[in-house]
Amino acid sequence: MAIEDKITLAPVQDEFQRYYAEKIWDWIPAVYKNEDGLAKNPNVLRSIVEILAREAAIGRRSIDRLWEDQFIELCDDWAIPYIGDLVGTRLVHALNRRGRRTDVARTIFYRRRKGTLLVLELLIRDIAGWEGVVLESFKRLARTRHGLDPEPGELEGFITETPPGGWAKINSVRGADLVDGPFDKFAHTPDFRQLRGKLGRYNIPKLNFHLYRQLPFEVNFATPAGFGDGRFTFDPSGRDMVLFRPDQRPDPPQWNPPREWELPAPISCRLLNSARYQITAGVIDDLIAKGLSQSAADELAVYSGVLFRDEVRLRETLESLNTSSEILVEFSTMLAEAITETSPKAHLIPTTVQPDPSAVVVAKGDDKASPPVEHQKILAGNLEDWGASLGALASGKELVIDPERGRCWFLTAPTEQVWLPVYHYGFLGNIGAGTYDRRNTIKKKDETFSAGGDTNPGSVTLEVPPPAVKGVYEIVDSKTYLPDDDIIGVENVTFQAGNFERPYVKRIVATGNEWVFGAQPKTDGELRCLNLDGLWIGIEQEGAAPILLPCTPVGTSLVLQGVFDRVVIRHCTLDPGGARAQLIPGQCLAIPYVQLLVRGNVEELVIESSIVGPILEDSVAGDSGTIQNLVIRDSIVHGIDPTTPALETGLGRVKLERVTVLGDVRVNRLYASEALIQGVVTVTDNQHGCFRFSAANDDPQTRLPQQYESHLFEPLIPNHFFVSRRFGDPGYTQLSATAPESIGRGGENRSEIGAFNRLINSIKRDDLNAKVNEFMPFGLIAQYINET
Repeated sequence: MAIEDKITLAPVQDEFQRYYAEKIWDWIPAVYKNEDGLAKNPNVLRSIVEILAREAAIGRRSIDRLWEDQFIELCDDWAIPYIGDLVGTRLVHALNRRGRRTDVARTIFYRRRKGTLLVLELLIRDIAGWEGVVLESFKRLARTRHGLDPEPGELEGFITETPPGGWAKINSVRGADLVDGPFDKFAHTPDFRQLRGKLGRYNIPKLNFHLYRQLPFEVNFATPAGFGDGRFTFDPSGRDMVLFRPDQRPDPPQWNPPREWELPAPISCRLLNSARYQITAGVIDDLIAKGLSQSAADELAVYSGVLFRDEVRLRETLESLNTSSEILVEFSTMLAEAITETSPKAHLIPTTVQPDPSAVVVAKGDDKASPPVEHQKILAGNLEDWGASLGALASGKELVIDPERGRCWFLTAPTEQVWLPVYHYGFLGNIGAGTYDRRNTIKKKDETFSAGGDTNPGSVTLEVPPPAVKGVYEIVDSKTYLPDDDIIGVENVTFQAGNFERPYVKRIVATGNEWVFGAQPKTDGELRCLNLDGLWIGIEQEGAAPILLPCTPVGTSLVLQGVFDRVVIRHCTLDPGGARAQLIPGQCLAIPYVQLLVRGNVEELVIESSIVGPILEDSVAGDSGTIQNLVIRDSIVHGIDPTTPALETGLGRVKLERVTVLGDVRVNRLYASEALIQGVVTVTDNQHGCFRFSAANDDPQTRLPQQYESHLFEPLIPNHFFVSRRFGDPGYTQLSATAPESIGRGGENRSEIGAFNRLINSIKRDDLNAKVNEFMPFGLIAQYINET
């Protein structure tokens, strides 16, 4: 098992404790066992025996693992410092368990290659778990090249058309797009200031560490949202989103200087369109096999081995030939086969260079076996106006993709069904519905919701089960499902998504704005439990019409009706709302936010690792709703409507652990730890509860329980503390570089306050800095720049 893939599993159910308890109990004379049962305080002796048995079981497990504890790949966490002492490493923070184990395992590897870019970039991956690029900033200084400088690479200045260390060609738009990033090819003057934003980056002793912290999540065979006339969004809810490129960095034995398309980050139009072509003898032979004349082949052979920077240059060159009319007939074939390995497009869309993995794949046909749209038929472009401003496109093109908005447009509306075999979105962690590993929470399924097999990529009607509803129902893929009714008569039921799947469950209501989950009345004393796991839930009113900008928030409700003993929402997204991609300028169609509305009584409501809209009790109905105990952990609660609080309960107890709340909180009793609340907190019973290691707005109406190590921001927590507050963006609720240290390191573990506390990014940053200082060349200055 690789170091990076080691997973700390739950203790094995080996029954050692029970075995030793019975064995020790059997050794005790019967008279003492009998007296233990008759005593005024019975079972005291039995309790002592069970304590001894528990310690004996621990000892037995330790003995059984003595061999594994000799190896860093297999040992328990307690043994890591001892093995680290053998190699003399400086251990990183104990909370960074993965980084500590990997550091010990590779210490000798680091020492043998100390000071190299290989080690410095590998430290980013090993210690912090991120990807990154290390840039020696002196190489980007404007200067006369020295004879000892390495020769410029094949693609040095290819985009900027500027010689290394020379003056910038400022009309190079594509080159300007890379300025101040890790792949900047322009030359800069020295900057002696300390790093602050984009200032102070370039000087002789500075090493710039460009960090990519957001993760790419692969979605397979999702249902695109259709807008008619061949227009689609990759996001099934119809909102704009940024397409991500997957992590394609090679392992250390195959390490090479990073290329832009290898790193997990948003895809730009420039990168998706970037393709270079080279005519080879093999390409010419294939054209001859397709009927190209020998005279045309001889004329084409003159350009064999020449590298063309883009499709336009190649076409212009071919049009200048005497046999251009004959050659251009097979121009699409030439593009398909002549694309080079150095082309970013060849690694983002399936090509002969790299058919898989790919960042983006679009297909049309009747089943999953339908071939994807070929790369030579795809263009990247700005689809803000859905292609109205693109003008006439080159012949042979079929599809335009806007990766910066997550839109695609077929120049001719397809008659076949459109599939999305693969696309990637980015996010900072495993929160909300997502295509990540959830094996620890998935239950054994009783029933499976069918999606039409391999022949139906579109929305699928979901027939909800009739009362009484119990068992485990699983959605096995990431398509869009349309439930046909409310779910009434819940006894003990789980609705879950398959592992690594993210189905979009959208309830379209003909009247009203509610989707009701009703509990079966209690007659037998059994528990009434509802579990939702891995689902992305949206609610929409049938026939909703666009409105004029600005887009006013529209509310819908997922209603818990009746008496529930326990409701668990885990790894789910109750859509916090937004707006669909604009179809007509000046108009918008709102994506309704889904509030969790309790109409009845819920003894315990648990929300874990989820993104949800407002959580409210129904005070309008005759029998008002009540949440006795509300527990929210590692989640985001977003109240997009300023007129509606993000969290409001009347009598119950609310516990927030590592939660980011965008909106006001009005509760009776509050226990908050590592909670970041961008709103006013009003607690009725402030004699009980606590507000520890948390932050909120400082407002005259603020009423908090006892505070400890917490912060109030006057007049409020500003929006710029977050990278984005829009659901669908990769930086949604991620702390920005402008957030103060009191939030970035204000948690009990000295990591950030809020939903991403458990990622311990602040601690990983400190660990990375400590290891970089240990292994980088003497006299240099390390600077850390967050790219994502």
